[in-house]
Amino acid sequence: MFLRKLFAGRARPGRDPAPFSADLGGDDDARVSAALRECLARTGGERATAQRAAGLVRLFIRLSPDGRARFAHILDEMNETDAVDAMSRYSRIEEAELFGRPSSKLAIFDAFEPPRRRLLLHFRDAPGGDAMLTALRDISTGGLAGDIADVLAEP
Repeated sequence: MFLRKLFAGRARPGRDPAPFSADLGGDDDARVSAALRECLARTGGERATAQRAAGLVRLFIRLSPDGRARFAHILDEMNETDAVDAMSRYSRIEEAELFGRPSSKLAIFDAFEPPRRRLLLHFRDAPGGDAMLTALRDISTGGLAGDIADVLAEP
């Protein structure tokens, strides 16, 4: 009972993110961005990351056309706003060098791959991810559409 109270407010990674409006109105933009960044961080390991990606795929499928367009816009901005996270990435790389943890070593590989592409790879591997990426590609333009096409073409 004590542990249930202690962790009552925390969402488990396998569950869908907290309810969002179908159009992603209000503060939903910030919450979607936070959920995407949490997926990028790989906190909890590969299984937790896969569960987070699957939850985001399910969220995208439930969105209205306007909500899907906003989701695509948020995802499209992931590479541009990534400079803000440079210090965090650097500290994870230092941790990998000092302690040699397998999860920390992923931070070194992540530093060389754009965050949007990493998210797209997570989405592709999630159940329903191919359908999500196809729908996302159809409403996207520019770099995001090209990244999606590249990810879908990979084996």
